[in-house]
Amino acid sequence: MSTETENNSKSVILPSFNGAKKEYSIFWARFQAYAEIKGFGDALARTTSALPDDPKNLSTAEEDKKKEEKAMKMNKLAVASFTMAFTTGALMDYVDHSKTDKYPGGIAYKIVNRLKKKYRPGDRIAIVEAKKELMKLKMKSSEDPDDYFDRLAVLKNRYKHCPATFDEDKMIAATIAKAPIAYGSTIGAEMRAKGEDLTLDDLQAAMKEYWRIKYNLVTGNNTRNEDDDSGDD
Repeated sequence: MSTETENNSKSVILPSFNGAKKEYSIFWARFQAYAEIKGFGDALARTTSALPDDPKNLSTAEEDKKKEEKAMKMNKLAVASFTMAFTTGALMDYVDHSKTDKYPGGIAYKIVNRLKKKYRPGDRIAIVEAKKELMKLKMKSSEDPDDYFDRLAVLKNRYKHCPATFDEDKMIAATIAKAPIAYGSTIGAEMRAKGEDLTLDDLQAAMKEYWRIKYNLVTGNNTRNEDDDSGDD
């Protein structure tokens, strides 16, 4: 590893996690990035980890033995990183439950499996939860449409294990259904122009342009009257 790469690696900060469901998606993305920079990304999944079943009984083949020794080292680093990242006793319990007789310090991919089971369940209940969250999402006529699309992106990332709920067509349909009446002509024009090629980005750009014109952001006057929301949704 070059000196520059080592310096960049040292500057990467370990993300923390307090157990809040809404924070998990961001934490996990950052932790995976941290793991790749630090070199223990493979230790986070059983399918990619070369961790031996028994650390005292390694392979006789020299090349395989080196891989196992490296996997053991990376597993320790991964578990230590989780230990430092978790900020609650409930999360620290995940580390404790990953400990075995052979690995008293813990096994990283067991921690990951439990995190995913808690925060990214792939069952039918999770699909129902995803649909309910999408239905609850609102858009006010006076708010910057980018704020709505940001919230939509957060939901999509949070429920990425439910891709059918957040496919492009469903998100477009949901956005059109939730859009205030004031956007009707703008959305209609965009739909006629793009037809079946309409994307969520097209919709966002068109709505943003309308919003900027309505609130005079082009001329620098972005004064908004909150009464605009009274009967326009």
